[in-house]
Amino acid sequence: MEPDTRLKPDNSTKSISILLVDDNLDHLFLAQKAMEEAGFQADTAASGAEALKQLFSKSYDAVALDYAMPGMNGLEVLQQIARQGLGIPVVIVTGAGSEKIVMEAMKAGAADYIVKGGDYLKILPSVFSRVIETAQLKKAAKWGEDALQESEGKYRALVHNANEAIVVVRNGLVKF
Repeated sequence: MEPDTRLKPDNSTKSISILLVDDNLDHLFLAQKAMEEAGFQADTAASGAEALKQLFSKSYDAVALDYAMPGMNGLEVLQQIARQGLGIPVVIVTGAGSEKIVMEAMKAGAADYIVKGGDYLKILPSVFSRVIETAQLKKAAKWGEDALQESEGKYRALVHNANEAIVVVRNGLVKF
């Protein structure tokens, strides 16, 4: 399998596409700037409804959702993404590091969470690199498992339906 060069973005390519969702336009601007400086292509949405509209019209590698937004909070957007089967890794960004919020988000399928404050804009790109790499590895593992099951099924059908067989006995072990 060829290595995925999109796992480590650099400033020469903006191939990894992120959707940043926050009702605070200042946070949105700063997060977008941090992601773009790290080499990501970052789009923004100022509400949950706007985010869902963008998710259905464009393909993204990952999404950052602010938890506390008016109308539809980040958890509700995450649940919509899961219900629609979009398979996009989601990072919940929250101003309050409540364990309850974190547990709800992780149960709903969030790939990770970040608490706003301090240096969160500095770690945001590395969190997304890791989350996207993990999602791609899971997808590759699933593909491998599916291919193995298909191959085993074909082999079993071939052996089961064969009219003749060649059997090799070596060291007391029977091999086909």
